Amino acid sequence: MSDDTRYDDEGEMVLMSNPQRRKGTRAELQVAKFFNDHGHPKAERSRSGWTDDRGDIDGVEDLTVEVKDQRRHDIGCWLKELEVEQKNRGTNHGVCAVKKQGAVEVDTWYAIMTMTEFVKLWNAYKNIPDSPASAHTDQV
Repeated sequence: MSDDTRYDDEGEMVLMSNPQRRKGTRAELQVAKFFNDHGHPKAERSRSGWTDDRGDIDGVEDLTVEVKDQRRHDIGCWLKELEVEQKNRGTNHGVCAVKKQGAVEVDTWYAIMTMTEFVKLWNAYKNIPDSPASAHTDQV
């Protein structure tokens, strides 16, 4: 399959004329494969056509993934987009997978999220309840 070729839902080959779309599709496929290779065999590119955007990768339990391969990084905008997609998908966690300029392998890309999202993930990983009762009382 060449870079200008993709297949529709019926398996018919379609020509992709937009280079930015090809670039985005390629990045999404790379990220889906990365998840496949790291314990998520059902990860795949999201199908298009949703009336409400739900992120770029399906098949990773309780996670919304937004994939970005752009020269200019607009992190604030991407995180707002991710927040909407996460609500649309109904997941507890979300991440922007951002291609690092010049990077070939996804394992060197950036995983971007808010600090709130990071603490939710860390607390879930460490089995720590998210409780303000145990927070420190020092002034900030």
